Amino acid sequence: MKNKKIYLSFSNQIQAAAALAINDDIVEFVQEERFNRKKMYRGFPYRSIKYLLSKYKINPKDINKIIYCYADKIYPKNEIKKNISLRIDEGLKQQQYNKIKYNQRLNSEIKLQKKLFSNANLFLKKFKLSKKKLICFDHHACHAASAFYFNNFKDEITFTCDGKGNYLSSAVWLYKGKKLKMKSFSTTFDSIGYFYGNITRVLGFTPEKHEGKVTGLAAYGKYKAIIKIFRNFFFVEEGKIKSIWSKYHIPWFAEKSDLPELFKLKKKYSDKDLASGVQKLLEEVICKWISENINIYKKKRVNISLAGGVFGNVKLIHEIKKLKKVDSLFIQPATGDAGLPLGGLKLLINKKSNLANTFLGSSYSNREVVNLLKKRNKKYRYISNVEEVLIDLFKRKKVVGFFKGRMEFGYRALCNRTILYHAKDRTVNKWLNKRLNRTEFMPFAPVTISSLAKKCFLNWKANDKTSKFMLSVYECSNFLKKKAPAVVHVDGTARPQVIDKADDPIMYQILENYFKKTGEVVLINTSFNNHEEPIVESPLDAIKSMSIKNVDNVIFNSSILI
Repeated sequence: MKNKKIYLSFSNQIQAAAALAINDDIVEFVQEERFNRKKMYRGFPYRSIKYLLSKYKINPKDINKIIYCYADKIYPKNEIKKNISLRIDEGLKQQQYNKIKYNQRLNSEIKLQKKLFSNANLFLKKFKLSKKKLICFDHHACHAASAFYFNNFKDEITFTCDGKGNYLSSAVWLYKGKKLKMKSFSTTFDSIGYFYGNITRVLGFTPEKHEGKVTGLAAYGKYKAIIKIFRNFFFVEEGKIKSIWSKYHIPWFAEKSDLPELFKLKKKYSDKDLASGVQKLLEEVICKWISENINIYKKKRVNISLAGGVFGNVKLIHEIKKLKKVDSLFIQPATGDAGLPLGGLKLLINKKSNLANTFLGSSYSNREVVNLLKKRNKKYRYISNVEEVLIDLFKRKKVVGFFKGRMEFGYRALCNRTILYHAKDRTVNKWLNKRLNRTEFMPFAPVTISSLAKKCFLNWKANDKTSKFMLSVYECSNFLKKKAPAVVHVDGTARPQVIDKADDPIMYQILENYFKKTGEVVLINTSFNNHEEPIVESPLDAIKSMSIKNVDNVIFNSSILI
């Protein structure tokens, strides 16, 4: 690897990950959880970095730049520090906590930053690398870059929004003077991500992990009563998200002892209504924030790009796409902190490139698969017509694990580490979720091909990349509701993956052949994993998943069946 420009990028907090660029091309991007099997892993991505260096036979001393993507400084910058100080003074007038409590809250962020920077420096020491090779980029700048640089828009506004990151929770970005510039921000003391996370906890789930369950549950509820309370806490002013602290809201992930009144709401309102209320609040606030900033900076219909964990909310994306001043929209598929290393690389490279797919991870050859199967005494056979095998297996009510090519990055299985089943059985939501130990109200997603998408999803457009990566819901056609009830959620929507032939020719051909022979138009596509486990990375992970009855069969590389 000598005489080549090598950049290694990583993040070491929640959703730890690492990415590698060689001569300005991003060649690999992997998430630590896939290797250590700890979902949403917080910590240093040792295995990911070891994998990258080993695969590409890189001597650490040959790395030109090492990019740290969680934060650029330990302490808040002056402008941010001033904003936080003003917010604390305002907050003291709004509710009962004293100033010591809020300073403790700020100090906890500083303590986290110190710990993370210390871990980053340990990496340099371990490989005896000079600190001169280390570049530290701001958290939200990395989010913004991960969205801005992976689309082909000529003109756009970039929005970032999450729970927390380097003292910020949201920001607005424009590209000027050949660089991304932050035009406005809100700190973590005005984080709507924190509030959504606190409702997640009230409902018995884990913040920063189970917000998707709240989104799924929201479709069953009615928001009209509870939203009257929630609207008191968040608003948009001068293009910034702001909050009011009260007995129902404080700017951190709260325990019951912190906000007893918020937790008492569970006695008055059903879980589904609470979920519906917080979802409605999120949609209203974020849509207003985006609309106001379009009016401030562009005053016309415009393209937007989005990144940060809040934009992983597929129902929110559906509402954003309805905004009159939003032309086209792009979301980086690893919307949360996992995507930071991609943004870090792009900040350094400073060049746009179109993102066709998410296949930037590990792969395993047929020889490697067969050697493992022999070692494990697993019976297998070679196959050719995959669609015929699927038809036969589905007729016998067999659930199929589908493992091919390079591992996807992000939070969605996009047919390289996927579970497939037909979508005609409306009872599948109960029995398959039970097999996977998942929550039964969570809907399964459909996968189809671009030539059939318009028949299935209302207002679907070929240039809408959110459907490539399962990042938005669509309203389902009556045709789809009749043909594939298993993938239609209670509110009449679905979160599809639509495959274009140019992006994944192998899967496109398999699905096209299957649909022609069966008359079906979609299959169920859900991630290849048991509940609370990461998506499978290796053939061994796939075999283990099969051994606990998540699936009945596995197809490897479209050619080997067990």
